[in-house]
Amino acid sequence: MTKVKTSTSKHSHPIRVGERVHVQVGPTKRTVEIVEDRGLIGVGGRRIYRVRLVDQAEDLQSTFEVPAAQVSVIPRVRQIAAGVKKYRS
Repeated sequence: MTKVKTSTSKHSHPIRVGERVHVQVGPTKRTVEIVEDRGLIGVGGRRIYRVRLVDQAEDLQSTFEVPAAQVSVIPRVRQIAAGVKKYRS
């Protein structure tokens, strides 16, 4: 029986739906919002997130999936200053 690898998080806190994070898209780092935690469905059991670009107009919003390893957490202090809602644990 083979052992399934589970995702090891490099983040200091769990990433929740609604949080804003940075993702490298091409040559630029973009701010995105986590819209869904798809779970450990990636290759080798990696965690996958569905994200939405934040800086686009409402009618042009783009969503895509990224592995958790490509997500950079924005410090909570900056998120609160930007007006992101704080979710209770």
